[in-house]
Amino acid sequence: MKFNEINILIVEDDGDLREILSIFVKKIGLNVFSVANGKEALDCLKENKIDLVFSDIQMPIMSGIDLLKAIKSDSENKTLVLLTTGHAIFTQKDVIEMGALGLVSKPFSFDLFSDLIKEIINKNFNK
Repeated sequence: MKFNEINILIVEDDGDLREILSIFVKKIGLNVFSVANGKEALDCLKENKIDLVFSDIQMPIMSGIDLLKAIKSDSENKTLVLLTTGHAIFTQKDVIEMGALGLVSKPFSFDLFSDLIKEIINKNFNK
């Protein structure tokens, strides 16, 4: 799969942060979709081929954890999920055991975000 064919879904209830993250994803050459909560994310996943979901955990309507569980409940779905949170409710180990790639603590630098996305893509899609 070519780098510029990879689709990332940003799930973040903070509209400003969602927009900034989307800009960074576009800048590194990936296709981006963005939504405000887990329910909207599930709708987007039904209509689009999404390779990686970057989701906040605490959101109204449907949390990132519930979204992760919904994605992982479908054994046909190979979408990767990376979670983020500003509150230490879950640990890295917790989310990995639930099927996520990991957990990014807020606040994080956008350079770290870009590097992490590139690393995930190179490890999982460039084979």
